Amino acid sequence: MIFHTPSTMRSLCIAICFLAGIDRLTTSFSLNNRDLLAHFHQKRMNAAKQPVDQPSSDAIESAAARESFQELRQTWPLWLQQGLRDTGTLRLIIDFLTRVSAAPNFYMDNPNSLPEFCRITGYPAWLTTTICMALNNIKDDEVDVNELPQVDFNVEKYGSQPEQYAEVMIESSRKNDLNIPLVVFVHGGAWGSGFPSMYRLIARPFLKQGYRVANLGYRVYPKADVDGQMEDISRAIHHVSEAHKAKATFVVGHSSGAHICVLASLQGLFPMNVVGLVGMSGVYDIAQHYEYEILRGVDQISPMKPSCCTTAENMRNRSPRYIVNGLEKNTMMNSMPPLLLLHGADDDTALPRESIGMQEALEFNNFTQSELIVLEGVGHADTALQVSLGGKVQDTILEWLNRLQTDCLS
Repeated sequence: MIFHTPSTMRSLCIAICFLAGIDRLTTSFSLNNRDLLAHFHQKRMNAAKQPVDQPSSDAIESAAARESFQELRQTWPLWLQQGLRDTGTLRLIIDFLTRVSAAPNFYMDNPNSLPEFCRITGYPAWLTTTICMALNNIKDDEVDVNELPQVDFNVEKYGSQPEQYAEVMIESSRKNDLNIPLVVFVHGGAWGSGFPSMYRLIARPFLKQGYRVANLGYRVYPKADVDGQMEDISRAIHHVSEAHKAKATFVVGHSSGAHICVLASLQGLFPMNVVGLVGMSGVYDIAQHYEYEILRGVDQISPMKPSCCTTAENMRNRSPRYIVNGLEKNTMMNSMPPLLLLHGADDDTALPRESIGMQEALEFNNFTQSELIVLEGVGHADTALQVSLGGKVQDTILEWLNRLQTDCLS
């Protein structure tokens, strides 16, 4: 057997990552948010309800000391930071580094995920079997290829641009069933990066529960600002829901994907059969998050500013937390499906106050179909990883979706 060494297995992982087009993994710096979370939770529980359309006076001063990002901001000229961002060069660099480093390391650390990734993708059985044999030579745990579900995998175009496609998956034994509920996943990437194949494993738990899963690709900055991104995901959800006659569609967004999903929903862009929306680690107050990007030292290289906050007015118009204040209750109830706001207490990329503030705004405006859950010991990337690999994030979402499915299909 040629797969006796981790180095050989790593080479195989790299090849598969390039073949699948995996983009990148989110990297964040360390910052403890427990005191911040406690502050906002105490404020929410004990303070009288106040309108949330007032500027936040809370500052995360400790974040200003983050060495790596501040050094980048101070030493890299603005023309270089903005040039990398606006030309898409930064995305290409991250894409390459992920394919040769981060993604292979992920599969080396989580080897049982690799054959499932190949099976979900529709790779030939011999490749999956070979990988399993390799894993059994370098790991103690056995992988039985016969236990992996057979998956029908298709790429469906919903527009003419290369990014406008959806990866649609369903267990082969169920592909001809009627009224199968649909889960649509919208990836993040700071409004400027990310590809569906990077998040393909997120389909695993939903496939096992009998859902059809659509993993969306869409244009990101610099090819599209937040309006173009909302247009893409809305068009994709309409396409997939209609093509597969989904009676109930549930949308799950992560990070910037959560932001554009909630924003699109508030603007009435989703089809009527979207009956549930999950926002994981989302950003809902653009002005507040922009202040935090400045403190982190990434405001000039991050795609957020040119994507959705070139002016103060744009910041408010692109902030779901403020938009709900201008909507009548009936309008909001008709456009916004039941909403789960899920955030990690240890998230230092999009702070927990984003979801907490959004929930406060919804409660202040008498929206009764939202729920906020903040999970201890969970970071920004963890929310997506735990959906893929298992954990309290996956358990929470599945329980919530199954409860909604029972209500809407009964």
